[in-house]
Amino acid sequence: MEQEIQDISIKRIQESVPQFKGIENELIIDHSEHIAPASRNPIQKFPIRLDGLFIGLREKGLARISINLKEFEVGPNDLVICSPGDLVQFSPHDGVHLSQIMMVSSHFLKEMYISLNSFMPFFASQKDHPVFRLTDGEVEELKAYFLTIQKIAESDDYFRIDIAKRLLAAYLYKLGSILY
Repeated sequence: MEQEIQDISIKRIQESVPQFKGIENELIIDHSEHIAPASRNPIQKFPIRLDGLFIGLREKGLARISINLKEFEVGPNDLVICSPGDLVQFSPHDGVHLSQIMMVSSHFLKEMYISLNSFMPFFASQKDHPVFRLTDGEVEELKAYFLTIQKIAESDDYFRIDIAKRLLAAYLYKLGSILY
């Protein structure tokens, strides 16, 4: 039986994997341990086309990821970045997995008002090389930003959406600085 490639939105991911937290249909953020194969979820069965920016920074466990039909093995300290429209399939190896995972809608990115011109060379090279190896120090630095964004996203702060946008912009600039 053939399976059609599905565009997958943040809303659909949140419906399929309710333990993922975030902000409405704009942001998913997760930093919880999972055990494979027990934790495999419905969105891992087939390739999907992302409707947003995906950033995953692996801390524990090994996985295979196919991005635009190119296969990559990822492990601890590997950063994966997928752009809106990328075709992706995740296949975690058996064992314990821990990653800093964010998916940001294209709409949310546009509303952040960051200078995309400064990121253009980076995003152009990212299409060919979506997996980056980071140092322990770089992982810890990004984790501090990530955990702050997660805390705000899960709060009931009146300005949480605006705060999350600004923190996410800072995270992206820091990430760009590391990868530059």
